[in-house]
Amino acid sequence: MNRELEALILAYEKVSTSKDKDAERHLFDFELLLDKVMERQPRISRDLLRQGDIKAHRKWAVQQDRKGIYMKISYDPEIDALYIRFVEGKRECRTVRLNEEVALNIGEGEELVGIEMLDARELLGSGKVPAVMLEGLESAAAPLLLQDKPAKKYGAS
Repeated sequence: MNRELEALILAYEKVSTSKDKDAERHLFDFELLLDKVMERQPRISRDLLRQGDIKAHRKWAVQQDRKGIYMKISYDPEIDALYIRFVEGKRECRTVRLNEEVALNIGEGEELVGIEMLDARELLGSGKVPAVMLEGLESAAAPLLLQDKPAKKYGAS
């Protein structure tokens, strides 16, 4: 990746992740960087350059190993529990119970780590484990694989 494109992608990352007063400053910095690239590449239209950078940023963001990029949904049929994990890796969490069946795991900085559902088949109303449909999202792995949870061998070494 060339340095100009990388700089544009990183500048757009700041724009897309900033909030409130920082957003304006980051947008201004991004626009200045676009101007500099336009000076060196006068045949490229500003809109085309901006659209290309946004597409490149999307691809870059998916490739990054950042928390929050993907979620993992797992189901344990032995205890009929469904868990949706938003953050990979072990975290120290506090549990906030919404009711007897649903709990939120909250990590450091009030980050939502996961959602646990007990009696999942009954809670989700079908008596079966529901199919997963992605709407407006891409699968992290193509093709989508359904994996059985490995059987637990208690007492085995």
